[in-house]
This record gives sequence, C-alpha cells and structure tokens, in this order.
Amino acid sequence: MKRSRKESKVNKKFIFLAIGLAIVLIGSILATIIPPPTPKDDKKDKEDIREPYVIESNYIKEYKLPTDAEPVAINVKDGFVWFAGSRDRSIFRFDPTTQEFKSYRIPGNLSSTTISTWSLEFDEDNNIWFTDFVANSIWRFYTNEERFERYIIPSTSDFGTAGVINLVFANNRIWFSEIYAKKIGILDPNSVKNNSSEGISELEISSELETLGPLATDGKYIWFTALTYQLKGELYRLDINTLEIQKYELPDGLSSPVGIAIDNNRLWINDHGTSSISIFDTVSNKFSSIVTSLPIRETSPWLYNQCVNSTNVEMCGGLPSSLPYWSKIVDDKLWFNEHYGNTIGVLDIDEHILLEYIIPTMNPNYAECSNYEPCGISNALHLDVENDKAWFSEWSENKIGVLEYKSLPISLKIDNEITLIRGSNTQISIIVEAEKALEVEMRISGNTSPLGRLINMSAKFDERIIKFDEKDSKEVILNILTEPTLKPGDYMLTITAKINDAMYSKIVKAKVI
Repeated sequence: MKRSRKESKVNKKFIFLAIGLAIVLIGSILATIIPPPTPKDDKKDKEDIREPYVIESNYIKEYKLPTDAEPVAINVKDGFVWFAGSRDRSIFRFDPTTQEFKSYRIPGNLSSTTISTWSLEFDEDNNIWFTDFVANSIWRFYTNEERFERYIIPSTSDFGTAGVINLVFANNRIWFSEIYAKKIGILDPNSVKNNSSEGISELEISSELETLGPLATDGKYIWFTALTYQLKGELYRLDINTLEIQKYELPDGLSSPVGIAIDNNRLWINDHGTSSISIFDTVSNKFSSIVTSLPIRETSPWLYNQCVNSTNVEMCGGLPSSLPYWSKIVDDKLWFNEHYGNTIGVLDIDEHILLEYIIPTMNPNYAECSNYEPCGISNALHLDVENDKAWFSEWSENKIGVLEYKSLPISLKIDNEITLIRGSNTQISIIVEAEKALEVEMRISGNTSPLGRLINMSAKFDERIIKFDEKDSKEVILNILTEPTLKPGDYMLTITAKINDAMYSKIVKAKVI
C-alpha cells in the first residue's frame, strides 16, 4: 500500500480505508470510511528506532522480523511458522525454538507497493500454496525441493489484477476468490502447468456489489461473501459438485462481511466495518449476532472520547469499532483478530465467553493520540492456530506475534438470560471474581447496534472501577434503562471486565418485552 500524505484533517466526515480487505481496494468505493494516517516517520527514521527483538506481555510475545517484509499471510504447521513478506516478496519460515528465520525469494522481478499475499495454506504433501495479488497468480512452493511454480489467473480487471485474495481445499481442488474480477476460481493441482493458466477454470458471480470477500468450505459447499464496503453485503453458497450457487441476503447493518469460519451448521462472519460477528444457521437460514467489547481509548484511532457514546453519524461514522477480521475455528473456539481493537479474540462458541488479549505493540502513527500513551494499533491482519497458540502478522510493524491461550485472573458470574422491560430500569447482579490483586474496569456493549454501542438503551454500573487487594469476589449492580422506542425482541449484551492487558466478557441474552 502506498503511504500517501493525508489530504485533510480528520475532524468532520471521515473517509476511512480500513486496512484489511480495504487495503487491496485502492481507488474503490470499498475503501470509504476513514483514511489511515500516514506514518509520521519515513522508512529510514522507522528503521533507525532501536527496538527489542522480542516484546512480551503476560499473554503475547512478538518477534521483530530481520528484513522489511511487511507480513500478512501466515500459517503454522508442526510447530514452524510460515508467512509471506509482501514488500520483499519472500516466503519465510520461523522456528520458535531456535528463533531463527529462513527465507525463500519468490521468483521474478516484481516489486510490491501493496499487500501481495493474503492466503498461505499447506496441502497434504506438505507443499505451500499461496495467493499473489501483484502477479495475478497462485504459487506452489515445494518445501522439500525448495522451488516455486506459478499458475496464472486467466482473468484480470481494470485494476490490472483479478485480485485473488484467499484459497481453500475441497474435492481435490483448490478454490479461490477473485475480489476484483468477481469470480470463484477452481484449480486442479494435477493439471496445472508452470507459468500458464492451464488447469484453472472460473465461475463468474453475478453481483451488483463492488467486490467478493474471502471464502471458506465445509467440504460440501464453498461459502463466500460479496460487499460494497460499509454499504451492503451478501452471502453465497456454492455446491462443489453441481456448481450451483445460492444467494442469501444479509441483515441490515452487516455491510462489510469479510472473515468467515464454519462450525458444524453455523457460519461465523466478521463484519470488518463494525464490532459485530454474525452467526448464520445453515439449517434454519436464520441470522443472529454478537459484538466484541468496545475498543479501548488507547487502540481506537480517532475521536474516541467524542464518539464512544455518540450517535452522531456525520461526525463519527463507524467509530469507534473493533473491526474483527480474519478468523478460524479450532476446538469449539473462534479465534480472530480485531484490527482496530488491537487484540486477538478467543470466543468459546458454546459458553459465549469472549477473551480478548491486547497486542503489546501500539503504533501512534496509526491513531489520534492526545497526551496519553501507549496509544495506537499494530495492524494485525491475519492469523493461524495450532496447539492453543494463535500466530498472527503485524503488517505495518514488521512483526509476527503469538498468543498462548490462557485463562485470565478475572471472571464474571451472571445469568445467561435476562429480561428487560421497555420504559423501565432493570438491576442486574454481577459477581466479579479476581484471582489476585488487580484493578478491573467494567464495560458493556451490545448488538442493539452493529458498532456495539447501546442504542435506545443506557447502562450504568454502580461501581465501574473495582480494586482488588487480594484474591476476592465482589458484587456489582448493572442498571439498564430500556427506552420505549427499542423494539421488543432478543438482543445480546457483552458485559466486560477489563484488566491491564486483556478483557473477559460474558455474552448474555437480553429479552426485551
């Protein structure tokens, strides 16, 4: 992505390029919410800053890369971490035991000013397949022979590339999404030939929306989205045997569906324009949703104090939002990164307990920091999971990080379902349990708005900041006033206890009558 100067101050209506899917949609309507600020230091200044090779918090460890790689796609297999460097167009292998990096230069003389590789996956023969946005190709890297083969996408677009964004394996084929050409590609690994398009076919998707999103598979169907960023989204199902396609309309407010993961008969769809995660039941064809905790001031890039409790769309747009992005389901847990929340989230999809771990790196050049630090985001864009460890890339920071999943020294006890009466105040009892001396900040968000902010509802804790001198538990009363204008129905509230570097949330059903 070219680092152009900001053309105007961010003070009225925002035009935002959400790094994630929107980075690759330069010049498109898809990239319209708030522009990421241009880093204040040029590349030379950034490299002159002395920074530790390893940065650690209680839960996350980050590794500074030896070259200016700008990593995004990442995969972990048998303990080794593989990732692609967009700037230097290389595939890297990292050994966490020895902390050694090995790199393999992708053939050709192409240079990259945008993210080139968004998806990197292993096949059954332990070879790596990865997408190449810049070369309009899919590559296979033979790990034993340490050699590359390139397979050229037949289509292109006005942007000079079909925009291949990710790939999955199903039915002995590789399926991939062309976000600019609006096609689903199908590659036969046994028929492709190096430096040609042979063995690749494409299905055109009839959608009036700007672009396709990434795809996922349950082995029978390929699921993917289409979207015009911040305006409208669609969900599609492709039968891998008959190639029949079915479209599903998404609920209002779900306008930027990007990350998608599959768990039995449920799709988990991250909305990369808000703080919302939608759940689609593939049997009943019904949608529901939850929201992350609200972003904290330190990681919210713009106008946090002005907008956290505001409904002024003209001033705030979609701020503040956590922007959940890439996701993966492993062992009944949904793992995902929050781009503007600057966290790695782990949701127990059965217990509805969400743990969010704050990434230590916060770059103030990607935020509006006013007399407080740390502040900023690390631009965590992709992740993979193995053995209860989530490895993730930090694009702008030239780092990879790892979260080792651990329980937090804080927890909440609250009824799984509460009833709220419109026009009335309801008191909810919450037991806050601390395993040691610490300070807790109580927070709340809810799906009355995809942004997570409460609409037609207000909430106040009788004690918002709780200090524990030792292992103990305390009762906190949450007062919720539900306005008569709120429609009756079932809502989901995310009640959060924030400690220094993490958040524990219990997601409860709120029945409004």
